[in-house]
Amino acid sequence: MPTPAKYNWKIWVGNTTPLDLRFLDANREPFDLTGSDMILTIFQDGELIRKSSADGHWTIDDPANGRARVVLNPEETRKLLSEVSPTTYEIERHIAGEQTTLMHGRICVKGGQNHD
Repeated sequence: MPTPAKYNWKIWVGNTTPLDLRFLDANREPFDLTGSDMILTIFQDGELIRKSSADGHWTIDDPANGRARVVLNPEETRKLLSEVSPTTYEIERHIAGEQTTLMHGRICVKGGQNHD
């Protein structure tokens, strides 16, 4: 089982936030995502946002090279409250009945006045 990568992000409330990711193994080689269901879950006082590739919320155009993209839209980022702490996330890979955390960390929520 690979050790999950830890990475902290900044997200601005009310902004479109594309996350272009490349997953690498312990040898810094691309992690093959072929056949994977990728899931991003954001937690803030419980589960707040969940995006799955099975639901069409991820783009995995280059799975053999570990490349994937998920986009948070303005409505989703408006759910994040900068005064609530901590905001965390986890990215999991589900394949053949197994699930593995590939990445996790904290999200620094910035802004809060964007309500257009």
